[in-house]
Amino acid sequence: MIFDYKFKNKTIYQLRKDKGLTCVELANMISVNSSVLTKLDKVKLKEVPKPLYQKLYDVLEP
Repeated sequence: MIFDYKFKNKTIYQLRKDKGLTCVELANMISVNSSVLTKLDKVKLKEVPKPLYQKLYDVLEP
């Protein structure tokens, strides 16, 4: 899917802000410590480890 490819190339920060979520809100939604997400803010979605990738994808998908 072409849109899915564009979605994976965005950083976690961009996707989070597009949804209007803070780091703490997103962390609570996926049951992860907020410090983990702040470290991943500048990482592209496709570069996130698989277990965390699936949780983030489910919450941040368009």
